[in-house]
Amino acid sequence: MVKTISVGLMVSALLAAGMQPAAAKTTPQQKCAAAKQKAAGKNISAELVCYSKAAGKAIAVDPLCLGKAQSKIDAAWTKAGTACVGDEAAILAQTDGCVGQILGAATGTGKCPAAKIKATGVKAAAKLNCTAKSAGSGKPLDPTCITKAEGKFSAAVTKADAKGVCAGTVGGLESIVDNVCFNPVAGALPPVAPGCGNGIIETGETCDDGNTKDGDSCPSNCVVQSCTATASTRTFTVSFAGGANVAAVQVLLDYPEGKIVIPGSGNDNNVLGSISNTPPGALLVSNDLDYALIQSVTSLSGLTAGPIFRVTFDDCQGATPPTPADFACTVTQASDTSFNDLTGVTCSVSAP
Repeated sequence: MVKTISVGLMVSALLAAGMQPAAAKTTPQQKCAAAKQKAAGKNISAELVCYSKAAGKAIAVDPLCLGKAQSKIDAAWTKAGTACVGDEAAILAQTDGCVGQILGAATGTGKCPAAKIKATGVKAAAKLNCTAKSAGSGKPLDPTCITKAEGKFSAAVTKADAKGVCAGTVGGLESIVDNVCFNPVAGALPPVAPGCGNGIIETGETCDDGNTKDGDSCPSNCVVQSCTATASTRTFTVSFAGGANVAAVQVLLDYPEGKIVIPGSGNDNNVLGSISNTPPGALLVSNDLDYALIQSVTSLSGLTAGPIFRVTFDDCQGATPPTPADFACTVTQASDTSFNDLTGVTCSVSAP
């Protein structure tokens, strides 16, 4: 029978708290990518301001204005550093192509084309600023930020046409910004490097939670092997050793999920029903991650070194039966009867 007294729950809660991942910190690569994305957007806007002034006055573009824009992106690129990918020359080739296509769509001279050219540059910079905020914080792209940029642009183009209709529609200019300016530039300046642990599920991965640690939603190699469960089952025993006056143990049992599987997931009834042979009166907390089991066992009267629980798995169709050597067992936290943390406590797996 499981005890539900508050002290026992306290021990279990303390153990569980130890498994919570720390808040992610912004990496140098994220900061670098954010700075470069923002700089690229400012460069597009600055160059288009130069061309907007020229269109409004029906004169040639001022080379000093363009030179100033170039100097600013040079300085910003140097300040961003080299922690992320993104060659300045390659990005400038993309931004120049962006500016060229916008000028090819918003042709003519006067107030109307001048306003559209400027507004399109502002939009490109605003959208890249949205991705820069996302890259720099590690948070998903805020759709409200994008919607705000697009709303302002549509209003600016409508206002420009009120001054005398000119070339360049909202849809046409938006298409250039998205397909020539925004997507290529943002895509060329990713905030994370390729590979397991970057938070992006890539070829060969089945999950990626942004780290290479076991014990959370995704294993350290970013691959959870698939399994078609059969009616055949097999049982393995987990034992612990070490420590004095041990009252609580939390185990991370990494099992070969391509060969065996625990029915269910998390702490549902199927998972709970797979755990057996626990110490009498112990408090149990289970969490199956589909590649590893986090199991806490707590007893106020103390735990005796040796077997503390068994797990019954379903066999995977066509898989070679596993042995204890296919498991990795780690004691992630342990405490004594006075709630003091213990070190030197280990666990092992045996059959049955």
